[in-house]
Amino acid sequence: MTEAKAQPKVLLAADRQTPRWRKALPFFGLVLLTWVLSRLDLREMAAALGRVTIGTLLLSGGAFTLNSSIKAFRWHRMLVAQGIALPPKVTIAAFLSGAFYGQVTLGRVGELFRVEALIERGVSTGAALASSVLDRLLDVRSCSATHRSQRSRSASC
Repeated sequence: MTEAKAQPKVLLAADRQTPRWRKALPFFGLVLLTWVLSRLDLREMAAALGRVTIGTLLLSGGAFTLNSSIKAFRWHRMLVAQGIALPPKVTIAAFLSGAFYGQVTLGRVGELFRVEALIERGVSTGAALASSVLDRLLDVRSCSATHRSQRSRSASC
């Protein structure tokens, strides 16, 4: 007889209790954003935003969506390479949640919230943390490579 491998218990969103500090995190981000905006010259900011065309907004929104999709797919493939088999919907939701919290926390520390989603699904803490840290390091590496190539092109012109 073959034994069925025990599947880790999956917690549904309705079954989870969200900690208070996590509920307050977006509020903290908004307070920080309000403080930063209060330090800016609002007339100058409004004039600058008024010069942005709808086409530019659509192009930047599309580029942002494409970039996020590619990064979510990359993270999903990293998980598969680690032997962590989760449905793409789960990894995309965890990635986007981490991206949101990364925007509202200092130093993009909130991106580590995707670790929580993996741990809830039975992934070891070490493997979950390693996947997120490696993904972040790949981002930093690609940004520094892009910066270096732009600098060498401008120096050669």
